[in-house]
Amino acid sequence: VSQFYEDPSGNMWIATEDGGLNYFDVKTKLITQPIKTSYHNTHALLLDGDDLWVGTFSRGLDVYNTKTKRLINYRYKSNDVNTINDDCVFSLYKTKSGDIYVGTPVGLNKFDRVKRTFVRIKEITGFIYDIKEDDLGNLWLACYGAGAVKFDQKQQRWVYYDKIKKNDPIVKSKLTSIYIDSQRRLIFSSEGKGIFIYDRKNDSFKNISEADGLPNSVIYGVLDDPNGNLWLSSNIGLICVNT
Repeated sequence: VSQFYEDPSGNMWIATEDGGLNYFDVKTKLITQPIKTSYHNTHALLLDGDDLWVGTFSRGLDVYNTKTKRLINYRYKSNDVNTINDDCVFSLYKTKSGDIYVGTPVGLNKFDRVKRTFVRIKEITGFIYDIKEDDLGNLWLACYGAGAVKFDQKQQRWVYYDKIKKNDPIVKSKLTSIYIDSQRRLIFSSEGKGIFIYDRKNDSFKNISEADGLPNSVIYGVLDDPNGNLWLSSNIGLICVNT
């Protein structure tokens, strides 16, 4: 299972790596496959109105209209800069203002709603595993091998933490996800270094890894509960961290 996405009725879309796209109906309790995506290996999901966006591995981006049942496939074209920059789509995100971003192994793309094309973000060249917007309107990227990247909304510029925080533990990390908890903290998971909690005041990251007692340092996702505990999915199962 790569990702879950809940629709307005509480039903769940479930992306998998080898089992295509699944749909769980909360009323019937049945799991079906109503859509045949362009490839059975699916990674990213996003619901934009009636359009379900599906990021596939090596077959580009599918946009399926849940009302008309029409599916459009967007692919990378080497001779067209208005296409996505790679056919492997690992992350999809819609900001509060409605902008849609597409992350691939070679960078970031922004969807042009008017032209129905894509703008390649030239400043970003990393492997984008996840995208999130914080409460200040900053856009954050979790890069696999290039650490954390932020678009500073106030200064209108991209910030590579690998370049400005050379002694920070998050530098050169293989980041796998970004989670914003109930305290509005940004928490990054990583492959090999555990998790990182962003310290907004000091503009730095606190690391929790095996050196701090974490049972495993390969973390894929994070959730918090009402008691402030962090639940982590790892290579050895589920981990609960009392921060």
